[in-house]
Amino acid sequence: MSTTHDTQRPSSPVGTSRDEQRSSPVGTMTHYTAGLSLFLFAVMVLTGMLLSAYYVPSTDPALSTDGRALGIAIAVRPIDFQGVHYVTGETIALPLSVNADSLDVSRSIRDAITPVVDSTSGRIVLASAAWMSVDETISRRVELGRAIRSIHHYTASLFIASLVLLLALGVMRDDRLRRPAQSWMMLVGILVLALVAAYTGSLLPWNRLALTAARIGSAVLGESLPFIGHGLSVLAFGGTDVSQSSLTRAHALHVTIVPMIMTLLIALLYRNVRRDPERVASRRGSKHYEVLAFTISVALLIVSGIACGTLTTDSPYAAFGFVLFPASIAALLARLVASQEVDANAVPASTERSQSMIYRHAIACVIAFGIIATIAMTAPWNVAGDAGLPADLNAMAPTPANAHPEWYLMFAYGAVSALPTSIALLCVVLVFLLLAVMPIAGRDAHREGQSGNRARVIGLIALALVVVLTALGYLAS
Repeated sequence: MSTTHDTQRPSSPVGTSRDEQRSSPVGTMTHYTAGLSLFLFAVMVLTGMLLSAYYVPSTDPALSTDGRALGIAIAVRPIDFQGVHYVTGETIALPLSVNADSLDVSRSIRDAITPVVDSTSGRIVLASAAWMSVDETISRRVELGRAIRSIHHYTASLFIASLVLLLALGVMRDDRLRRPAQSWMMLVGILVLALVAAYTGSLLPWNRLALTAARIGSAVLGESLPFIGHGLSVLAFGGTDVSQSSLTRAHALHVTIVPMIMTLLIALLYRNVRRDPERVASRRGSKHYEVLAFTISVALLIVSGIACGTLTTDSPYAAFGFVLFPASIAALLARLVASQEVDANAVPASTERSQSMIYRHAIACVIAFGIIATIAMTAPWNVAGDAGLPADLNAMAPTPANAHPEWYLMFAYGAVSALPTSIALLCVVLVFLLLAVMPIAGRDAHREGQSGNRARVIGLIALALVVVLTALGYLAS
């Protein structure tokens, strides 16, 4: 009977049975990476909502309590000001004098600081409301604000790294990740949205690095695409020139639009994984309540942050969302692990094994969060040097020497730095297009029981292009 049963199974594209693939190190790595990605997305949403409660998306100058503009200075020695301790080299926002030509502070503070003067206008650099809310309010005055901001940043990096790892596994080893084709395309789409969220998030502090990134993005969209480039630049940045509209749009994309679409894609991807006949047992009459709960909880948290401006439990949206969110995440992880562990023809005796996998996934997530939190507490993230100074739309300050993106956007930076804008945008789009069409290219080979080398070659070309562009980016930086 076992021989007959084996002959009825479709042959594996890599020459091994599905049971062997499921228990292989590659399959195990795929399971853990998928579960970790979902957990990291949850952490990003929660920390992002906490940060949005204090963020002010405005390029207008920040004002002191008595209505005066705030200028920027750098501490030349440790100093205490308004209950906050600043170490040497940190930036301080101080009120300007009536004539706005100097900082209105006591002599002891004046001796411990150096005003930051714009090289073109000769006046003291002003702090914008957006920069002030991030660098001062969140990072220094809100309890654990700097740690939460750092956790948000490091979690985003690890989330993108986990998605890249999943795609790399699908390209080189685990062909099951590319079936069904729509699930693989959703995974590629989630990575694209994660990169968009990372880019728009880098604009929110509105420092010189953010201003440089906004100007490059606006120029690339406006110059590289004929006929529609100007319209896309207006839609994404409010025009070809960077302005308050650019920050407003970046904030809307980062906080609302992109997270909503990502949540929908993750829910649809999870639904496809559960319904894949090659991975899960038949679940007649099964309802996807955990997917619905996950989507509703994220929506409630986002609505609370936008409409109510707070994430305290005083808001009915946030109160219900905070209760529903961890419960739905736990249900999603449990269902995901159970669906990966149950074979369509296996005896229903895998309860202990599934529970063990759930515990191991939970332990992996706890360890990952512990590592992130430890790094965030011991090495808080911040943009150092001139790139971290407030941006001034009216000044033509030179591009800071350390104004380069994070590692996950370095391939796009390399393309823009080394190639004409039209070719650079084409290369970036080509990378994701090649990844997206991989399942289509390997569909015939899979039906014939072959290894699908054509799809793998296409994926390797995309990965090679990313490596080359990333190397060009690091050389340019």
